Amino acid sequence: MHGITRFLGIVALTAACGLTASADDAQPSAEDRKAKRQRLKDAADTDGDGKLSSAERKALREQIRERRRQRADTDGDGQLSDAEKQAAREARRARKKDRLDKNDDGKVGPRERKRARRAKDRADKNDDGKVGKRERKRARKKAKRRAKK
Repeated sequence: MHGITRFLGIVALTAACGLTASADDAQPSAEDRKAKRQRLKDAADTDGDGKLSSAERKALREQIRERRRQRADTDGDGQLSDAEKQAAREARRARKKDRLDKNDDGKVGPRERKRARRAKDRADKNDDGKVGKRERKRARKKAKRRAKK
């Protein structure tokens, strides 16, 4: 019973920490995203040791997946229709486009695409065409170090 109560508390806290944005709101800043990640991590750290165990990480991933499913399920029937899946894909593409559009002209131009491609190539250390977990982690650490300078 204690485990269920703790889990429901985490779910409630996660929902409370979630940021909702209207269509005319700007994208959350890097600081906002970092603070949100920290709140989620703190809520998922059930044993309070400051680190996420594999079980805590797994529970957090499942929570995030469920929140995404609920957000995409616009009619609330518990199932994702083809139209809902398509709308979720388009929303993801729009967020990606906003992230890549550095000059805010509403489109991703050749320079912006080239910049994104170069960043991906720099991060892909084993040249398999994909940026894996370790490569992504290493690239983030490197970017944080560059930002501090």
